[in-house]
Amino acid sequence: MVEYDYDELVDKNTERNKKYLDGFNEWLTSKNYAKKTIRTHYSNIDFYINVYLTHYEIILAENGMNEAFSF
Repeated sequence: MVEYDYDELVDKNTERNKKYLDGFNEWLTSKNYAKKTIRTHYSNIDFYINVYLTHYEIILAENGMNEAFSF
């Protein structure tokens, strides 16, 4: 069994989440939102999936919807 430390797992998950953030950014851009609005929403989602969902345990972004209510 391969052992990983917490920081390695967080880094891997953050790297994995880039595809979600890039897709979200593209979607917001396609809706012609203002750049400030895009930055705000992007920043909020980035914080949620890369900080909040990894605080106590690493929860994958696609499994994080159930955690939004406690956020």
